[in-house]
Amino acid sequence: TYPDDNGCSDTTTVTVKPTPTVNAGPALPAICQGASSAPMDGSVGGGATGGIWSGGAGTWTNASDPANAIYTAGASETGSITLTLTTNGGSCGTTDATKTITINPKPTISLPIAAVCVGSTLQLTGSGNPSLTNPWVSASTNFATVTSSGEVRGIAAGSSIITYTNDNGCTETISVTVNPRPNVSVNSPTICTGVTATISATPGYSY
Repeated sequence: TYPDDNGCSDTTTVTVKPTPTVNAGPALPAICQGASSAPMDGSVGGGATGGIWSGGAGTWTNASDPANAIYTAGASETGSITLTLTTNGGSCGTTDATKTITINPKPTISLPIAAVCVGSTLQLTGSGNPSLTNPWVSASTNFATVTSSGEVRGIAAGSSIITYTNDNGCTETISVTVNPRPNVSVNSPTICTGVTATISATPGYSY
């Protein structure tokens, strides 16, 4: 209300709208390259009618849902990544909040060849520090077994997926082929000078 010096007055109405508020939510547990985060658990309030998450080189699922958005790390993304929740809607501008997520690198597996014969062994080596619990696992132990130090033993002809887990809980896999041992036979194990014998080998042969 505004009164003048003649005692007359006029009034007008002013609407005060709330400014937007934003909360990025609690800290996130670390994830591995290519893995997905826990839900962001963020929130918006005040004059904001919504919010959207952004950041990182990976991909977002439900990015416009502040609480339930999920971030999936890129295949080559590692380190501390900043994620940002920005408000939208309302008439008093926008605001944002950030938090970080740590992306641990996946391990690698080195080996001379990805094949072993039945009854023989093959040594695998995983990068970094191995997990204290079951660092090496064979998916098909009827074809190949693996020790906690990464030694693979061929059990039967076929193949098995071997998984290595490091101390960050990140994994890498490799397929190991188990080849059958050849069977060698000779038609005459004892021969005289000048006499021939026939040697056969299956599967395949190399003399």
